[in-house]
Amino acid sequence: MTIRPGERLSAGVKPCERNRRGREGTGNRNTGNRPQINQIERHPHYQRKEDLEVMKELGVQPQAWAPFAEGLKGMFEEPVLKEIAQKHGRTPAQIILRWNVQQNVIVIPKSVHKERMEESLAIWDFELDDDDMEQIAKLDKDCPSMLDTRKISEVRRVYDYLNNPVLTSL
Repeated sequence: MTIRPGERLSAGVKPCERNRRGREGTGNRNTGNRPQINQIERHPHYQRKEDLEVMKELGVQPQAWAPFAEGLKGMFEEPVLKEIAQKHGRTPAQIILRWNVQQNVIVIPKSVHKERMEESLAIWDFELDDDDMEQIAKLDKDCPSMLDTRKISEVRRVYDYLNNPVLTSL
């Protein structure tokens, strides 16, 4: 990467939904600046394959926001994830983290519990095989679990969050 005099390197995170940016990608088309990282809601129920392909084409690093969907919609009880976890002697959370990492998606799981932090770090000594990855691919519902900015009810919820702190209306 060459930075010309007067230019700055963009290192910010830019959440961006596909319906907001189209195929031209993320960033500002007028300046040619693109984010280095695009933080997107991504988990086994919302895998965003097309978005990942576009980011790869553009050289933008994906980062999974809400990689566990905060446990909503039975994420940790998903039979496929439990079966793969048992096969590898892991937890469903570790399987989800490893699944992201194997697809070159950054994950930063949030926890205040020491045991969960340690669990999240223990994903580097195993790999998911092709069958595991194919089984997880079948879980895709192509729909957000946390925030769907295409729904006016969600936009209203976010704007009124301080008065009515509802986690999600999905």
